Amino acid sequence: MSKKQVSRYEVVKYLNYARCFDCIYPPKQIKKKFSLNWFENFKKQDRFYLNDITLKDKYYYCVVNLASVDYVHGYPKTNPICG
Repeated sequence: MSKKQVSRYEVVKYLNYARCFDCIYPPKQIKKKFSLNWFENFKKQDRFYLNDITLKDKYYYCVVNLASVDYVHGYPKTNPICG
């Protein structure tokens, strides 16, 4: 029996649903809040590493909404196991 895997995008989508937020079709005020300028400044914070997400990604608003409330932080900048 093979294990079914959940993608990281599905995880953030479900976490947003748990917060009663439709991140795939966010309202205009959310789109305005999480503009590209906001995200570029947000990514500069040393504790976040979300460089593989772009504004064009289907799950962009899922990721940035959760990152803005400290639910997700992206990936480590270096692999803690392999260096």
